[in-house]
Amino acid sequence: MAALASDGFEDGVRLIELASLTDAALVPASVAEALGVPERDAANPLEAVVRALADRELLIVLDNCEHVLGSAVEVVVTLAGQCRRVRVLATSRERLDVPGESVFPVPPLELPEDGSVRAVAASEAGALFITRARAASPAFTLDAGGAAAIAEVCARLDGMPLAIELAAARCATLGPVQLAARLEGYPGLLSGGAARPQRHRSLEALVSWSYDLLSEAERRLLNRLSVLRGGFGLDVAEQVAAGDPLAPETIAGLLASLADKSLVQVQAGPVIRYSLLETVRQFAAGRLAVSGEETAVHGRLLRWALEVAGAAEAALAGAEGPGWSSRLSADQPCIRVALSWALGGAEPEAGRDLAARLARWWVATGRYSEASQFLTAAAGVPGPAAPGIQARVLLGAAWSAFYLTETERAGPLGADGVARARQAGEPRLEAWGRNLLAALAWLAGDADQVIVHLQPGRGGSDPADPALGSRAEVLLANAALLAGDLAEHDRHSLRAVELARAAAGQEGLALALTGWTMSAIIGAGIRPDTLAALDEAASLLAAHPDRFAEMIMRHLRARLFATLGQLEAAETEVGLCWAVGRNGALRGVPAVAPLAEARLAVARGDAADAAEALRRAADGGRPAAIVMFVPAALADLACLTDATGDQSTAAAAVSEARAELGGRRQALTLGEAVAIRRAWRAKAADGGAARRAYRPAAGLYWGDDG
Repeated sequence: MAALASDGFEDGVRLIELASLTDAALVPASVAEALGVPERDAANPLEAVVRALADRELLIVLDNCEHVLGSAVEVVVTLAGQCRRVRVLATSRERLDVPGESVFPVPPLELPEDGSVRAVAASEAGALFITRARAASPAFTLDAGGAAAIAEVCARLDGMPLAIELAAARCATLGPVQLAARLEGYPGLLSGGAARPQRHRSLEALVSWSYDLLSEAERRLLNRLSVLRGGFGLDVAEQVAAGDPLAPETIAGLLASLADKSLVQVQAGPVIRYSLLETVRQFAAGRLAVSGEETAVHGRLLRWALEVAGAAEAALAGAEGPGWSSRLSADQPCIRVALSWALGGAEPEAGRDLAARLARWWVATGRYSEASQFLTAAAGVPGPAAPGIQARVLLGAAWSAFYLTETERAGPLGADGVARARQAGEPRLEAWGRNLLAALAWLAGDADQVIVHLQPGRGGSDPADPALGSRAEVLLANAALLAGDLAEHDRHSLRAVELARAAAGQEGLALALTGWTMSAIIGAGIRPDTLAALDEAASLLAAHPDRFAEMIMRHLRARLFATLGQLEAAETEVGLCWAVGRNGALRGVPAVAPLAEARLAVARGDAADAAEALRRAADGGRPAAIVMFVPAALADLACLTDATGDQSTAAAAVSEARAELGGRRQALTLGEAVAIRRAWRAKAADGGAARRAYRPAAGLYWGDDG
C-alpha cells in the first residue's frame, strides 16, 4: 500500500519498524534515526523530526505500534499537528484512537474461487502458498487433489499471508491433503477467545502448531532466540542461546533448520544475519517465560553485550574503529534489550558498566537521547562504582546534555566526570571531559576558560587518540579567534587537521578543515587553499554526514563566495545552510545562516536586508546558547546602521552588545566588523561611511564609544 502511494508524495515513503523496541521512551529517538535526522542541537528527538519535516511531503509508515502505543500516539499527534504535508500510516493490533484517524482493517489475501487448479493458481492466497511450498520442497507439484486441499487450507487460515507461509513450509514433510487433515486436529486454528480478532486467533494457533512440530532442541533454541531484537548474527546466537543441553556447535545447524521452516528469517548480505517475525518472537518469549530459563538467557545476553561493548570501546580510536562502530549499530537492538533488562533491576551494576562502555560511541554517533536515557539510569544505580566507570557515565551524560542544549546539566556533570577520570588515572577519559568543559566555555564566549581547560598537562589531548586531540585543537583555535589572534588560530587549526587525518575514520576532519578557513574568511584574507579546504570538507560530509559541521561549512562557503563576488553560488550555499536545519533540526542554524545572508546582502549593496539578517542572527543565537555569536552579530548591525546614518539603531545595538558581553573583551566582534567594513567599502560610494563602518565595534572592543 505504501509503495503504491509513494508517487503521491514528493519526498517518498519512509518505513520505521518499532517491533525491536523494548522501551516506549525510545520511540522518538528511533523515529529520528530511521528518518536520518541527527539530534544535534535539538531539545529532543521529536522536536528534531518536526523541524526536519516541516516543509517536506512524506508518507511515514510506523510498523508494529501496539507494544509502544502511547509513544507512537505522541509521535503521530505531533506530526499531524505540526507537519502539514506529512501523512502517517500506522500498523497496530489496536487503533491509535487519535483525532483524524481513519481505520483500515488489513484485508486477507484473495481466496481461490473454488478448488480447481486454475482458481488456486490465480488467487493471491493460492499463489503465495504455491510459491512457498516450492521453496520448501522443489519437488512440489500442483494437481487436482492438492489444489482442493490448498483451497481448504487457505480458507481455514483466513487468507493470512504469514499463516499461509508457515503452513506451506510444512509441505517439505506433509502433502496438501495431509496438511488439510492436520488442520482438523487443531480446532484453535478456526476458533479462539472472543476478545481476539479471528485472524489473530488463527495465527497464534498456527504458530503453536508449527512450534509443536519442532524437535525439543529446535523449540528450546527458538525460545532462547526470543530475547534478541532486530537482526542478529550466528555468533550472537551461539553465545546467547547455547547452554545445557544445547552445545555451541549445534546452534548453526538448528538455526538453519528453523530458517527452513520459516520460523527464523534470513537476511542476505556479506555476512548472513537472522531475525524472528514479531508474532513468532512473542510466542517464543511466552514459552521462555514459563520455561525457567529466562533469567539465564538474559544473563548470557548481558555478558555478550558487555564483551562486545568492551572490545569496541578499546578499538574505536584505532584502525579497526569504523568496523566496530558498524557492528555496534547493527547489534544495537539486542544491546538495548540487555541494557533495559539489567538497568531495570535484574543486574543494575552490570547495566551501569555496559552503559559506561557505550557512552563515547553513543555521543560520537549522535545518539544523544538514547545516551541520556540509559546513562541517567546508570548514574542512578545505588552503590559505589569504579571511578573509571562512573566517569564514563557522567561524561557521556554531560556530552548528551550538551548536544541536547541542556547546558545547565552538562557543566556539573562534566566537572564531576573529569574529577572521577583523574581519580581513575585515565588521561584519555579526562581529555574527553576537558574537551566538554572547553566546549561549554566556547559557547559562553570565554576564551580564557577554553585555554584553562585545555592547557598542557591538564589532559586536553591524548597521543593515542588523535580525534580527541583534534577536537581540543579546534577549541583552542576558536579561543584564539575570540581573542583576535588569527595567527594562533591558524596554527591550532592546522594541527587539528593533521590530527584528524590520523584519527580512526578521519573523525572530525570535516570540522577541522572548516574551522581552519574561519580566520581567512573573517579577517586574514582568502587564499587559494581556502576554497580547497571547504571543498574537501563538503566531500567528507557527503560521505559521512555531520549536520553540525555541515552547518558551519555551508555558512562559511556562502561568505566566501559572497566575498569573491560569486553571488549565485553564495545564495545556493545559504539555502543549503538552512536546509541543514530543516533536515537536522540544528538550533544553531537560525544564528549562523542569517550571518551568511547578511554577507550576501552587503555584497549586493543592500544594507537594509543585511541589517535585518543580522538582527535575526542575534535573536537566533540566544535560544541556541551560541553566546559568542550574539555580540558579533550585534556589532555588525551597529556598524552597518551607523554607516547608513541610522545612529539610533546603531546605539541600541551597541548597548545590547555590551550587555551580552558583560564586560568581556571579545575580538570576534571586532574581526567581524573589519570583514563587514571591507565588504561595505567595496560597495559604498561614501568613503567616510565606509571608514565609519566598524567604529561601533571598535568601541565595543576597546571599551569606549569608538
